[in-house]
Amino acid sequence: LPNGDKTGDPRNVGVTNVHHFYTRRNLFALAAFAFKLKTPQKYIDVISTATVISRMYRFRSQNSSLGAGGGPLNGTLYIPSLSKEIPILKAIKEHITKSHNVAHILSNISPNSISTGSHTELTNIASNCMQYIFTDPPFGSNLIYSELNLIWEAWLNVFTGNKHEAVISNSQRKKLQDYQDLMTGCFKEAYRILRPGHWITVEFHNSKNAVWNSIQEALLSAGFVIADVRTFDKQQGSYNQVN
Repeated sequence: LPNGDKTGDPRNVGVTNVHHFYTRRNLFALAAFAFKLKTPQKYIDVISTATVISRMYRFRSQNSSLGAGGGPLNGTLYIPSLSKEIPILKAIKEHITKSHNVAHILSNISPNSISTGSHTELTNIASNCMQYIFTDPPFGSNLIYSELNLIWEAWLNVFTGNKHEAVISNSQRKKLQDYQDLMTGCFKEAYRILRPGHWITVEFHNSKNAVWNSIQEALLSAGFVIADVRTFDKQQGSYNQVN
């Protein structure tokens, strides 16, 4: 595991490599499944189960049923003191069914396009062509995505280049102004590809006023006008919010 803002927790309890997140049998079984698939391009069901079958899955009591509920703790690389081992064959079978259903749904939606890239440079999209944009940008220092992606990226052996990762991070030496500059670049690209007079929705949450202000500054610098702000109350705070 690299030194990072989120990797410190597992490193402090002796988890220094990705394989330490697994029991031996789940690790060997998932590795055997990946080997049968031959190429990482077919690993969708490997990476979708990679965290579910890990030691990060918490053993919990839910509605007086011991062992029900649980799951990995979102936004962290936390390994609980009492883990629940998910049966690997059951998990793989469920995820194969889910990915098959998603592929079937997408095949009936035409035209559609899914791509991966940096929002700071959307060179594959023409100017003034989008009717609507919905974006859920990084939340400052709350989540360091390149670190939280580490487990499934290790299976692919392809890792996020974090140069343009819009976060506030001590390990990446990115401060609030760096974050704002990166977000300004993203919003400028959104402004370029959006048709004049059309709308963008930005879903954002951060309890620090400075971070919220930097998002507003980035939007205004890109050319947008903030027309409305609404509160979306999910009723239950996340781990990072509670802390």
